[in-house]
Amino acid sequence: MNEWQNTFNEFKKKYVVQTRERLGKVEDLIGQLNEPTREDVIKSIRHHFHWLAGSGGIYGFPELTALGKEAENFCDTTNAAAVVEVRDRLQAFVGTAKEVFSAGAEGVQSLPTVAREVSEQVSVLLVDSDSKRAAKLKELFEELSIAVTINSDFSHASATLQDNAVDGLIVTVPLVDGSGYDLVEKFRSLPSTVDSPALILNAMPGFLDKVQAIHSGADGFFEEPIVLQDVAERMRFLLETPDPPDYRILYVEDDPYQAEFVRAVLSSAGYAVEICDSAKNFDAALTNHQPDLVLLDIMLPDVSGYELARYLRQNEAYATLPILFLTTESKVDAKIRAAKAGGDDYLTKPVAPSLLLSTVAAKLERARFLKSLLHRDGLTKLLTHTAFMNMAQAALSRRARQPVKRLGLLMIDIDRFKQINDTHGHPVGDSVIISLANLLRRRVRRADLVGRYGGEEFVVIVEDLSESEVESLAKRLLFDFSSIEHKASEKKFRSTFSAGISMFDASKMQLADWVNAADDALLQAKQAGRNRIIIASSH
Repeated sequence: MNEWQNTFNEFKKKYVVQTRERLGKVEDLIGQLNEPTREDVIKSIRHHFHWLAGSGGIYGFPELTALGKEAENFCDTTNAAAVVEVRDRLQAFVGTAKEVFSAGAEGVQSLPTVAREVSEQVSVLLVDSDSKRAAKLKELFEELSIAVTINSDFSHASATLQDNAVDGLIVTVPLVDGSGYDLVEKFRSLPSTVDSPALILNAMPGFLDKVQAIHSGADGFFEEPIVLQDVAERMRFLLETPDPPDYRILYVEDDPYQAEFVRAVLSSAGYAVEICDSAKNFDAALTNHQPDLVLLDIMLPDVSGYELARYLRQNEAYATLPILFLTTESKVDAKIRAAKAGGDDYLTKPVAPSLLLSTVAAKLERARFLKSLLHRDGLTKLLTHTAFMNMAQAALSRRARQPVKRLGLLMIDIDRFKQINDTHGHPVGDSVIISLANLLRRRVRRADLVGRYGGEEFVVIVEDLSESEVESLAKRLLFDFSSIEHKASEKKFRSTFSAGISMFDASKMQLADWVNAADDALLQAKQAGRNRIIIASSH
C-alpha cells in the first residue's frame, strides 16, 4: 500500500504542474477566438477541457471533472456568430477551474488499495511414513500459505480422502500397508479431485515405476535424492490458477498523465501494460505486445476509439479480444456507438481504480473462458486438432532449449468404430468416444498433451519417458479401455483401439514428420489386425 501511495503522490505532483500549465494555455487560446481559425481553436480548447474532465476526479478534484465536462459540452454546441459570448463563457470556466484547483492543490488524495484479493487457502494431503521429511515439507508448504494434513499410511489416507476435501495429494512409495499408486488412482476417481494435482515421492532408490505412476494419474514424481523445496514449488505451481501477471493489456491514450496513471493502477495488480499514444503505432503495438485486452480512449487526435475498435473486429485473430472503452463521454448514444463498434464495456473517466481493476479482471476471465471453449472439443473437452498442433509445436520449441528431454507421440484410433455406430447408433458411439477421452484424462499427467485429432482418433504427447516406457503406458491404456463395458439398450459390449508410437528425433523430424510417423505406425497396427500398438521405425 505504501509503495502504491507513493506512486500516486508523485503522479499528483506532476498533475498539479500540468493542470496549471493547461489552464494557462486555454487562456491563451481564448484570446485567439476572434481569428479566422476559430473552429480549430475551439477544438484545441475542447481537448484541454476533455483532459480536465477525465483527470480531475482521479486526483481528488471532482469539481474539476464536472466543470471540464460542462465546458466540453459547451464547446460542442457553440456557434460562430457569438464570438464574444463564447469567449466570456469559456473564460468564466477557466476562472472557476483556477479557484477550485487552488483551493485543494496542496492536499494529497488517498486511494483505496488496488491489491488483488487473496484467494482461499488451499490444502494438501501428504502421505509419508517418514515423520521428519513430512514435518519439513509441512513447514515449506505453510510458508507458501498451503495447509497440510499428514497421514502415515494408506488406510488413514483413504479415510481422509473420503471424509475431507483436499486440493492436492503427495504420496510416497512404497507405503507400509498399501500401494501409493492405488491411492493416487483413488484420488483421481473422486469427483471432487478428478482434476486436482498429485505427486509421487520415491522413498526407496530404484523402486519407482514411472509408467505405473503416470498410469495411476500422478502429475509428477521425484526420486532420491528428493529436494523438498522442489516438491513444494512444483505443487504450488500445479495448484495455482491463472494469474494476472500472465495477462497483457494495451492502452491507447494520447495523454501521458492519464496513460501513466492507468498503467500504475493496472501494474500494481500484476498486469503487463503497454501504452500506445497514437493510432499510427497501433498495428505495431498489437503485433509486438500481443495483448489479452485493449483499453481505448474514444477522443484521440487522429482517429476515434470507435474506429480502432471496428478495425480490430474486422480481423478474425482479434474476434474474442476484449475491448474496454475509457473516456469522459457518458451519454447514452456514446454507449450505443461503443457497443456497435464492438466494445465489451464502457467506463467513464475519472474511473475509480477498484472499478477499473474489477472490470478488467472480469473481462479477462470471460475471454479466457471463451478461448477455452474454442480450444476444447465440445464432446470430449480435450484439445481440438488445431489447438493440439499449436501446443505440440510449442513443446518442440521447449525441447530445442532442452535437447535431453524425450518426447513420445501416441496416435490412437478406436477399432471398428463405424460398426459401433451402425450397430448401436451414434449416441452410443459418442459415449464410447467420451469413455476413452475420460480414460486418457485420468491416466496421463496434466502436463502431457491430450487431444481429439478427429472423429474417433486421439493424440497424446508424453515427456521424459523412453520408447519402451511409452509402449508400456500405451499397453496399459489399451488394457484399461478394453475392460470398459459400454451399454447399448439392454446389451453390453467392449471395444479396443489401435495405436502408433513415434519418438521425436530432432535430427530428422519436424512436427509434421513426427505426426506422420505415428500415423503410419497406427495404420500398420490396423492392418496387422487391430487391438495392438506398433512403434514407428527409426530408420
